[in-house]
This record gives sequence, structure tokens and C-alpha cells, in this order.
Amino acid sequence: MPAARTWLGRLAQSCYDHRRRVLVVWVVTLVALIAFGAFIVTGRFDNKLSGGHSESQTAQDLLSARFPRQAGDPADIVFHTASDIRSPANQQAIAAVVASVRPLPAVSGVAGPFDPSVEGQVASNGHTAYAQVQFDATTDNLAAADVTRVLNTARAADRAGFQVELAGQPITKAE
Repeated sequence: MPAARTWLGRLAQSCYDHRRRVLVVWVVTLVALIAFGAFIVTGRFDNKLSGGHSESQTAQDLLSARFPRQAGDPADIVFHTASDIRSPANQQAIAAVVASVRPLPAVSGVAGPFDPSVEGQVASNGHTAYAQVQFDATTDNLAAADVTRVLNTARAADRAGFQVELAGQPITKAE
């Protein structure tokens, strides 16, 4: 039987004869499906690890129970200097930033790059170092105002030749 005599053959011939119209119908249908799907399938991104009996929730509960000062999320204060970071003036400036951040609300501790118990927080180039800020809660439970206070306090020391930047999940959320 020739292809043009079957229903599938006639459909193919019609699609070929009206190919531009068929293409427009497919594109409009695709756009409509995407728009309809975006309208129907809505959601909100949630970065919470809590809920249920997941392994991450079990780990968070264990941290909170046995190591409450380490149960929150960390952030980094990165220092970059034009001169040697180990110079007394730069060490004093870094110590001042660490001391000013330590008592802020939601901060459970700060490990400065020159603290006796800390190793590996000074880059080999001699111009970059970082302090680690430990918050007392996970990012999703931290008040943005508390993180913003840490940001503003640390950045207040920023000046020519002594650059201060912050990084980490709490910082990203606050910014």
C-alpha cells in the first residue's frame, strides 16, 4: 500500500505541506507547557537540614548535644596585606578585628590566624591569612542582623594596604 494512502502517510504529507504552520504550533505549545508548568509547579528553595530522622539531622543533633559551640556554621574573615602579614602592625590589626568580632551576638568563637592553637591559616605568600568565625546556630537559624553586625565590624578595619573580606554560608545569606 503506498504511504500516502494510510492515515500516517496522509498526516506526514500534511505536516510536510504545512511545515511552517506545524513548527509554529509546536513552538507555541512548548512555550505554553513551560509557562503552565511554571505556574502550577511552584516551590520555595529551603536550605534547612532539619526534620525527620535524616543522617544530617542526626549529626546536627549530636553536635548540638556534645559540642554546642561547634554546632553552628562557620565563616571566614580573610585578610590581605600589601606588606608582610606577620609584621607586628598587621598582627595587631588582625588581633583587633578578631577581638572586636568575638563578643558579638551569635558568635560562639573566633580562631585568629596567629592564635597559638591554630595552624595553616596563613598563606605561603606572606600576604594573606584568615580567621574563622564560629556561629552558634546554622545559617537558616541565624538572624541576618547578627551576621550583618559581624560583617560591618570586620569590614571597619579595611583600609589601603589592609584588605578585609568575609566568606561563608552565613555571610552569603546576609549579603
